[in-house]
Amino acid sequence: MPAWADSSAGVGVVADDLTGAADTAVHFLRPGEEILLVSLADEASGVTRGRAGLAVDTGTRGSSPAETVVRLQSAAGLIRRINPALVYKKVDSQLRGRPGLEIETLRRELGLRCALVAPAHPEQDRVTRGGVHFVHGVPVADGEPGGDPVAPVTESRLPVLIAGQAGVRVAHVALAELEGGPDVLYRRIEGLVAEGSKAITFDAVSPRHLALIAEVASRRFPDALLAGSAGLATALAAFRRTGTAMSSAASPPCASMLFVCGSTALALRRQAALLVASGRCHVVTMTAPSVAVGPCRDEMKRAAVEAWGGNDLVLQTPEDRLDAGVFAPSTILAGLADLAMLLVARRRPDGMLLSGGDTATAVLGAAGVAAIRLRGEAIPGVAWGVAVGGLLDGVTMLTRSGAFGGNEDLVELHRRCREGATHE
Repeated sequence: MPAWADSSAGVGVVADDLTGAADTAVHFLRPGEEILLVSLADEASGVTRGRAGLAVDTGTRGSSPAETVVRLQSAAGLIRRINPALVYKKVDSQLRGRPGLEIETLRRELGLRCALVAPAHPEQDRVTRGGVHFVHGVPVADGEPGGDPVAPVTESRLPVLIAGQAGVRVAHVALAELEGGPDVLYRRIEGLVAEGSKAITFDAVSPRHLALIAEVASRRFPDALLAGSAGLATALAAFRRTGTAMSSAASPPCASMLFVCGSTALALRRQAALLVASGRCHVVTMTAPSVAVGPCRDEMKRAAVEAWGGNDLVLQTPEDRLDAGVFAPSTILAGLADLAMLLVARRRPDGMLLSGGDTATAVLGAAGVAAIRLRGEAIPGVAWGVAVGGLLDGVTMLTRSGAFGGNEDLVELHRRCREGATHE
């Protein structure tokens, strides 16, 4: 049995990828606390849990339904053993993966009465209106998430998507019902649960809507599973006065930084391009030939080692999406992780940014990292902590979703981390 299983913890967060687990869990931190982030594959590592709780990455974003159920059952077992005061199911704010199946499996395994589901993240322009989930004003299935190479979204109607995956009765609460205030919302939810709804989804277009859902859930539905993105997590943590990531540990000082960007999201491409254009980092971009074994890969390694010598560096996957029939996403990320480990062996960085959940999993797996002790949020959407075990033991790890943030985010992150190092 893992060492963290011997006593209760403040919060248990379950997410289908590593960056989602991190960027949600940090919102429940208070200054001086840690939350331990682990992947299911490492649950027997025996690392002592963080004082504030445990975040579990199930790694199920692209899994089959059967595998998803098995892993969520394992995650539920971990959660039961730490006996947290709060369980939170992180849902991708773009609805990728199988959120309905994961929510229902976790709810059922934990014996909770119902699930309250609000994946909106208004500060990132992800909102739910009239039951339809929008990303940057576009129904989610019609935008970039609809073409996701690992977990494409095929349905924009939130209650329909959840019901189709969960196989249970799902009801929806519209904006007009939220505007009635806490008592009206409580009676509406109570009535829907009494009618047999196992999951209730919510419209939300502003942080105050999420704050209202968090308040009613905390006061009136302690036996419900709360499910949402980092947006609802922020509101929930603020209401419960467990702290927020902005009041937790400040940006970590990093005199040298390696950015490993494996996500194909356009937002990340723009951020990395501006970071390189600022003159703060060199860049090495993998090419299709360099993904395969052969002379081109050797040339890429030599170029990366030369660029990393004394400079901060951005490593990124090919500019264009490669033919999945020839280059599977896992093959590309394995090559990226291999390249990152080569550079770490040559010069150990003070900090590494891993952008994209699959990227983070690939790199940390290649390095043999057992867990991350989460300590705070460097900038909005970028969680940070310290690696435990393996080649990166003690290195500051920063993680973020590739689809988050404004164009200047990586420039600002680099500035804060480097300035923190010079002022130590």
